[in-house]
Amino acid sequence: MNDTTQPPAPAPALDPEFRDVIQPLTQDEVGRLEASIVSEGCRDPLVVWRGILLDGYHRLEICERHGITFTTTEVALPDRRAALVWIARNQLARRNLMAYTKAELGFVIEANLPRRQGERTDMTSVPHGTEVEPPSLAAPDTVGLSHTTYAKAKVIAARAPELVKDKLRAGTTTINKEYKAIIQQERHAQQVAAVAAWEGPSGKYHVIVADPPWAYEHRSADSTHRAANPYPAMNTDEVAALDVASHALDDCILWLWTTNAFMVDAHRVADSWGFGVKTILTWAKDRMGTGDWLRGQTEHCLMAVRGKPVVTLTNQTTLLRGPLREHSRKPDEFYDLVDALCPGQKLELFSRTKRSGWTCAGAEVGVFHDD
Repeated sequence: MNDTTQPPAPAPALDPEFRDVIQPLTQDEVGRLEASIVSEGCRDPLVVWRGILLDGYHRLEICERHGITFTTTEVALPDRRAALVWIARNQLARRNLMAYTKAELGFVIEANLPRRQGERTDMTSVPHGTEVEPPSLAAPDTVGLSHTTYAKAKVIAARAPELVKDKLRAGTTTINKEYKAIIQQERHAQQVAAVAAWEGPSGKYHVIVADPPWAYEHRSADSTHRAANPYPAMNTDEVAALDVASHALDDCILWLWTTNAFMVDAHRVADSWGFGVKTILTWAKDRMGTGDWLRGQTEHCLMAVRGKPVVTLTNQTTLLRGPLREHSRKPDEFYDLVDALCPGQKLELFSRTKRSGWTCAGAEVGVFHDD
């Protein structure tokens, strides 16, 4: 009788680049796979290309650890690029993967497939702090993600630390959340840099208005927290460290916007900038908006001074009535009050509106229009 026993398949070669494409199994998944192979043997052949392992890394490790024989099957592929695409597509077909891992497999497919003419694939060149337009790619459709989600994942891949990517692979955070965090951090840095480095035409002003983006994010996980802050925040130390004093004349008035939650912080900031608080203007809005603990219908502006600035006081009071409009947009009645009360050159920091007769500084000047 002829011996038909096949000799053990030679161990396939391992390629680090190929291995990196494959998302590792969880400890529980490895345990179940190992129990199955020990009990029933390695039923599925390992897939190789030119003797290099493409699929079956965990099975190979288990078989070698327990001395279990395995078989291999060769796939015919023209080159390494085709082999990488095969691995990525095989992973997508066989595994229930997190969205970011699917995107990473899409990156592999995208990098190794011939590109269509005019197709944009490099998201690292997109200016920091800007929203990205979804690129025209075949890869998002291949991995089952929308073009927008895929584009956001590409920004994360280029700009986020590895710790964030690990959380995405584990499913403990989301692409939208981490993309938003990147955009906010980059806009935050732009906002700080724009204000810190900015110099006005004369460098000195009689009146300074500031509306800092106070940092509500420290309580974003609190279910009682209602405040919505759609633009990048600065913590109080960052606001206080800004060199506002260099733009103030010896006799100058500061109008510093704040909310109930940051009233104490605002006093500290005014003091750090070299101003003493004299009174508080309260804006009574025509309807309620967002808020912290209570829905807000008021907002406050500290009036602080250095030296002895000139004011033309007539019937102005500490109460300002004006309509609530877009988030963070202050009423025109406020600027009318300041123009009437405070003569001289005026500067607005963190401005979002180009205003006639004012010098405006901020990363988002022009978001709103002067009515």
